[in-house]
Amino acid sequence: MKILAVEDEPLFADALLMMLDELGYDQVQIADNATDALRLFVAFAPDIVLMDIKIKGNQDGIEVAESMQAGKNIVPIIFMTSVKDKDTFERAKQTNPIGYLIKPFDEETLERNIELAIYKHHKATWDTELFTTWNNDVLAEDSLFVKNKQRLERIYIRDIVHVVADAKYIELHMKGGKVLASVSMNDLLNKLPTQHFVRIKRNQIINTQYIENIDLKAGIVLMSTGEEASIGRSYREEFLNRLKIV
Repeated sequence: MKILAVEDEPLFADALLMMLDELGYDQVQIADNATDALRLFVAFAPDIVLMDIKIKGNQDGIEVAESMQAGKNIVPIIFMTSVKDKDTFERAKQTNPIGYLIKPFDEETLERNIELAIYKHHKATWDTELFTTWNNDVLAEDSLFVKNKQRLERIYIRDIVHVVADAKYIELHMKGGKVLASVSMNDLLNKLPTQHFVRIKRNQIINTQYIENIDLKAGIVLMSTGEEASIGRSYREEFLNRLKIV
């Protein structure tokens, strides 16, 4: 998922980038003024915008949000501000934001607001039955069945190389391609054999059978398919403890 953060206070911008990195969001662009924010909104095409209200330039964050919402590509916006007065809130409310965070906020609050924003934005088209349940619907322990229109497509668990959460869908990267499903990462992880699948970031699971090598300094896992995955700092210790290191 791509996130555009608009924040002009350097210390808070750094803290925000660290929180997003810890949460597993590695496609992040940041701007500190109205002009760059609007340019990146078009060029980067984010899935969500985190918008500070007081920013550099001749427009504040509310005015930038109005410009963003005026186009065809409507993207959920979460305001971030230390301003608590009612007039500012009422102005911001007119842009139909999906969240309004008062600084300072912690990582958990940010995570919940991002997930809720994505869910609300896609609620009208969210297919809660796209992915079948393991206990009730799936009889083959070596497989998962993904609903595709009126058909259930069988995929073999052994062929799943890694899994990435991207906005509305979960992407299952297979040896022979990619399959989309709508299910939470936690639910999917519960459906996969724990001896082979491990979470290395908030939005990524890998199949340890496909690990080629691990760059401990860079925190990068190289898969035998040639793909790379970075290990989130908060998942690093647990991930390494799961490996048989001699």
